[in-house]
Amino acid sequence: KMAGYLIVKSADIVAIHGVARSRDICPGTPNNTTSGQQGFDRPMSSQKIRLDEILVSEGLITEEQVKEALEYQKSHGGKIGSQLLYHRFIDEVGLVKALAIQQECEGVVLSNVKIVREILKFIPEKIAVARKVVPFDYNPETNTLKIACENPHDENLYAELSFVARGKEIKLYVAAEMALTT
Repeated sequence: KMAGYLIVKSADIVAIHGVARSRDICPGTPNNTTSGQQGFDRPMSSQKIRLDEILVSEGLITEEQVKEALEYQKSHGGKIGSQLLYHRFIDEVGLVKALAIQQECEGVVLSNVKIVREILKFIPEKIAVARKVVPFDYNPETNTLKIACENPHDENLYAELSFVARGKEIKLYVAAEMALTT
């Protein structure tokens, strides 16, 4: 539990439930608005918590590790989460947990998920590579395609994936950047 959030992990999906939330829906994924049109939920707070602050407060890394990763980031570029993974200061599970807290949505640990080849075919490879997305699960009963990405709040990404998925319901999950590019 961290600052009003309950962290639930099951089946390699990390769910973050804000105390003030009335429903469990990932910001950046569509929901039915009262007008009947598709809309997007927004994060509860307007101020984004820094990833390193979450990781330190959860006891997943130390301040010294943050400083070292930031120094490497200054000279080599990349995201802080990727630097922390590269230096093995954190594992993918811890990073996804923190990203899910930061973005107030569900996350997926792709290294722990066995992805069936047929599911990958739902999104054209060129789009998946260009947009850094990985379809990882499909439920034919609900016609829902689960897709890992860096930013589940990206409305343009959602619209593009909905279009190419040909009528499937799309649910976006945050994942570690390195897992999306390997």
